[in-house]
Amino acid sequence: MTPYWPETVPDCPERYRATGGPVDVRVAFQPERGPEITRPGTTARWEEWSLPMAPFTLAQFNTFEAWFDSDLARGSKAFAWRHPVTGVIGLWRFKSGPRPYEVAQTAKGYVLVSFTLVKQPGTPWWASYIPVGKTSVPLLVIDFQNGRYGRNGDREAITAVTTFTRASAGSFLGANGLIQTVGNNQARIDANGLILGAARTNLSFRSAEFDNATWTKAQTTVTANAAVAPDGLTAAEKLIPTAVAADHVTSQTFAGITTGQQYTYSVFFKADGYGWARVSLGTSFGSNWAFVNLATGALGATSGQTSITATSFGNGWWRLSGTVTATATGNGLIAIYALNADSFTTFAGNGTSGILAWGAQVELGADASDYIATTTAAATRAVESINITNAVPACDLRIVNRAGVVTDTLATSITAGSWPGALAAGARSIVAFPVGVLGP
Repeated sequence: MTPYWPETVPDCPERYRATGGPVDVRVAFQPERGPEITRPGTTARWEEWSLPMAPFTLAQFNTFEAWFDSDLARGSKAFAWRHPVTGVIGLWRFKSGPRPYEVAQTAKGYVLVSFTLVKQPGTPWWASYIPVGKTSVPLLVIDFQNGRYGRNGDREAITAVTTFTRASAGSFLGANGLIQTVGNNQARIDANGLILGAARTNLSFRSAEFDNATWTKAQTTVTANAAVAPDGLTAAEKLIPTAVAADHVTSQTFAGITTGQQYTYSVFFKADGYGWARVSLGTSFGSNWAFVNLATGALGATSGQTSITATSFGNGWWRLSGTVTATATGNGLIAIYALNADSFTTFAGNGTSGILAWGAQVELGADASDYIATTTAAATRAVESINITNAVPACDLRIVNRAGVVTDTLATSITAGSWPGALAAGARSIVAFPVGVLGP
């Protein structure tokens, strides 16, 4: 564990008496001819500071000496300390010498301690987590958003501090703006941190293969693998209305609908000649529809659907989703219309213009979850769970949820194999400190 200054001992020098600065690391040599040449002896920046500390009580001095002898192995280890001018956390060592620190006693029984510290190059990976005015090194860091994990100042892999399970693959929107897929028991981590979700099933099969015979094409032709899809692969398909004045529909029937339950569809669209799309759910659903403008993502006419959204996925792609309550038990149907306007009016295509589509999904639930790819049958993304591997017996705990809400819990503990209930949907970070660090 990286040592840190004792919490019960004042860590501030006497006012205006800290002196120091960068150490001269230049080396010079005299060539056979010409002037002396000076170059840096190292690329690292070193600093030395002489620090007469504010008076210690005798108890505080005893704590200081015990810390110096034990935690620092008589001054041989570096420890966490704030820069006397900038306040930035770094690693410091006591300067070697006959006496690593000087001691004097005042007439009132206080102890005066002074020493010289040498700042080590760089900034520790855990420095940004320490609250202002504190120097305590975190006992545990689980930072999904920034990809930093460790215990007691030592950096570790995510698998050393957490245990994650999901008995299937899972997809999410990656930091590069593309939909990414990870394998079984690999955490989904996006720009807002860890994602945790319940099991969801995509009832629509051949979800990105509209050219497949499982999709019925009415006055529509499909060009397979016509463009780059939201996952970065050339897998988007072009739905092209024929030159016949009619509805131009690509649809699929699927099983598994229960009356009274809410189901949410979602499909990715992009303009490619025509700029509108419409989606409806049928058979076990009442009349419903939603139109979307593929140039702007604005919704057009809607009916019979709730929670309708068009979410931008960059590069002109929009994911249209909507929720519909089933009115019967049996099969469902998803119908995708390629359109030239926000209108039910039939039209004749020109044989080349159309729209791009990818990633059709229909799932039980009141919202659209991350995309679940399917081939010959419905597919399920399994439930996700995570636990903290090691116990932290006593700590102040700071958790940050996926929305960025910070919650501090003082004088608590972490049980091995547990997970904070407030982070059931995922987390940005969890940081545990010694008791007293987050308090007043």
